[in-house]
Amino acid sequence: MNLTRASFYLAVTNIGLAGLTALNFFFLATNLSPKQLGVLSILQTIPSVGLNLLSVGYNKAVIYYVSRKTFSVETVIVNGIIICIVLELLLGIGLLGLGNYLSVLFPDIQLKLLYLAVVSTPSQIFLFYLAEACLAAEMLALNIIIRVIPPTVYVLSCVVATILGVISAESAFVFYLLGILMAGLLGLGLVILKSNNKRLFRPNLQAAKSCLGFGGKAQMGEFAHYLAIRLDLVLVGAWVGMEASGYYSMASRLGETIWLVAYSAQSALSAKVAQDFQASLSNKGKRLERSVRYMATGSFLVGLGVIGASFVVFKFFLPQYHPSFFLLVALAPGQIALALFLLLIANLIGDGLPLVAKKVRLLLFGLSVISYLTLIPLLGALGAGLATSIAYIISTIITAIVLAKMYQIKLSAFLLWKKEDREFIKSSQQSLSRYLAKHLNKKFAG
Repeated sequence: MNLTRASFYLAVTNIGLAGLTALNFFFLATNLSPKQLGVLSILQTIPSVGLNLLSVGYNKAVIYYVSRKTFSVETVIVNGIIICIVLELLLGIGLLGLGNYLSVLFPDIQLKLLYLAVVSTPSQIFLFYLAEACLAAEMLALNIIIRVIPPTVYVLSCVVATILGVISAESAFVFYLLGILMAGLLGLGLVILKSNNKRLFRPNLQAAKSCLGFGGKAQMGEFAHYLAIRLDLVLVGAWVGMEASGYYSMASRLGETIWLVAYSAQSALSAKVAQDFQASLSNKGKRLERSVRYMATGSFLVGLGVIGASFVVFKFFLPQYHPSFFLLVALAPGQIALALFLLLIANLIGDGLPLVAKKVRLLLFGLSVISYLTLIPLLGALGAGLATSIAYIISTIITAIVLAKMYQIKLSAFLLWKKEDREFIKSSQQSLSRYLAKHLNKKFAG
């Protein structure tokens, strides 16, 4: 896999989709009250938390083993389907006894919608497995298709519903789930169609044991990582109220664009590291420091751009959400740090070090919880933003120190540019340009 090319395509795709969903978010903000926007954010957060709690780290094992060609993409997908069916049954049973507690935690949201949010979790988990498996198997086009369908269906449905005058937080959430379901079914169908050995579409106990063993080492850290990122929104909604949650969700959505490129590149980096497992420690270290260095610069520039653009939007187009701007300023430094943290974790997973990844993710979670419990009761939503930045920055610095020692590189190499960087960027641009020109010529010639 060409890391630069894969990262470029994934980043462009995710940036485009982020722009689309951001426009939809602002569009919904003009048609829904802050309270309704908070309800929608909570409904979308519940299955996302469930995804990271119940995915059993299988997605990380898929990248590791499929990239190394230990197991086929067909095998890991079938095993993934079985895992999701089992999870659906367990969630259904759990709701029979514990479902009413959701209404106590979120009294402003209909119980049937809370149930729907919970039982939709396995479908989102499967889509996660499927996308990672396609990327590891170097089916980049299929990975992009799977990524594009959910937000496209969601946004178009919201626009149509708004034109018809039937948009609400509840209907928007149903559209959100519809996009995920369609992407999962179409993606699975395309994988089956493209497979050269359909006999491999059967359960494999040995592959399941290996993947679950690897994933189990990473799972606690995976869930802790996600909670650290999303728990602030849940706590703001539960402790401060739905209106504050609406403002904070707006700021969080904008802040996430800062680490969007890192999120796009992390899976490609992890797969590339797994493929090159025989590379020398020196080469691994150079690739890691270069990736982090470029991401640090890019994320900082994006952060400045997001803050500047948001100031204009809140002042002239969405003045009712102006409190979100100050929350965004508090969140931004942490989002830049998170971009670097994502790459550091991806490198550890790809190098077969899930236990180390788990430890630094647990550190992130611990610092986040302490910060949230300290600052949210004191400062409300602003405290959540400050707590997020403090926890992310400290965790990223500690993780960078750990990896610098592991790969025998200087800590300053993560930030200070070198003369070789200009040549590397130039050669990458030329390589990417030739690749694009070649495929465009084929397309127009055909």
